[in-house]
Amino acid sequence: MTTMTIKPSTMTSESVTLINYVEVWTLPENDDGSSAESLQLDHAFVVDRDQSRRIDSNQKNSPGQGIAGSAWKQQGPVILQGENSTVLANVRSHAGIPIDALLAIPIFRDYDLVNVVVFGVTNGNGGIEIWTRDERDELAISGSWYEGLASFEFISQYVRFPKGAGVPGACWKDGRPRIVPRPAEAPGFIRSFDKDPAHLADCIGLPIGRDYGFAGSIILLLSDESKPFARNFSLWQCESSAPSESDPDPTIKFSGSSSNASDFSPAWCQQICDEVAKERGTVILHAESGNLPEGFQFGVVIPFFAKESINDLAVLLY
Repeated sequence: MTTMTIKPSTMTSESVTLINYVEVWTLPENDDGSSAESLQLDHAFVVDRDQSRRIDSNQKNSPGQGIAGSAWKQQGPVILQGENSTVLANVRSHAGIPIDALLAIPIFRDYDLVNVVVFGVTNGNGGIEIWTRDERDELAISGSWYEGLASFEFISQYVRFPKGAGVPGACWKDGRPRIVPRPAEAPGFIRSFDKDPAHLADCIGLPIGRDYGFAGSIILLLSDESKPFARNFSLWQCESSAPSESDPDPTIKFSGSSSNASDFSPAWCQQICDEVAKERGTVILHAESGNLPEGFQFGVVIPFFAKESINDLAVLLY
């Protein structure tokens, strides 16, 4: 695979991050090649600026069970919050840290589930939104979590995005994730948050699932200046072929990346590409494995598929 210098768009901060807990669930294959009937929790990490720790677990979830099983059953992202949530209380106890909300993101390869990534959000200003198609074939908000964005939350209940409009509509139209820095200054960001205490630094759009070539849902991550979702969040555009009999594990080649960021070493980018190409799914990076750039101690790499091919990677580093 040809290497090249990568300059991804990055959000970097020395402050504590908004996401402090990460799970990765997989759907194992049976001996006959069919999919198992339960999701398996492969990774669970508590992450922070100064440390990360792995949590051992042998949990399994059937469709509809827990937040990962709910995302699997619904074939779309799920947000869970509220003091009376038994699932959230169990995750808090399991992680040993306060968690305000959970976001489950199902990752699909064509129509097959590959992973469910669960993020635990701690106290801090910001927002998470799920946008889905309504009866008018426009995007309407179907799930959300906000802190410090009361006016923004109120407006969002009444907003609809046609295909191509705003960040959700743009992600829906082209099926690719994107970062919008300084959304208050962006012409395509039509909602106002001037009266809210949160000061949004970045808006991240993630298309989830495929429906006749288009994403089934759009996730928006709204990052406050003081508490980003990760110490370094970048989106990489790439190209890969679909697996075939002659090439069951196609390599990944970068076709470009977002701007306004520091360089990562070409050797490290090559390594991450090879790992994602081999796994064909979400990859965890941690200090024990020695696959992190200097200054970071945990990371997660989420692939975005167009049918069987990988078009984009979202890389979160802590």
